[in-house]
Amino acid sequence: MGKQFNNTSNFKASSKTECCRCQYFDKYYTRGVKQYNPTKLGMCTINKEDRSLHEHCEKFRVKQREKMLRFSVAIALNNLLAQITEINDVIKKELIDNEEV
Repeated sequence: MGKQFNNTSNFKASSKTECCRCQYFDKYYTRGVKQYNPTKLGMCTINKEDRSLHEHCEKFRVKQREKMLRFSVAIALNNLLAQITEINDVIKKELIDNEEV
């Protein structure tokens, strides 16, 4: 019974490194009537070969989550907008000072 538990825990640890979660894996899609349907195969851009979703590779790299990427882009854009606003305010003040002189 203990061996079965160890095998299960090893499987869970290795399932985190499946190709479907890899940055270098691009899933194939088939064209449906109203949408594109995902298949269980894809292309490994590192090995240049077709792979199943559940295969494993020594070159595995975690795919960055899109929500986190969008959030970090939103923060960066917000910071840039704040800087542009400050520059705009400085230019407006200089224009007003130049008109008074």
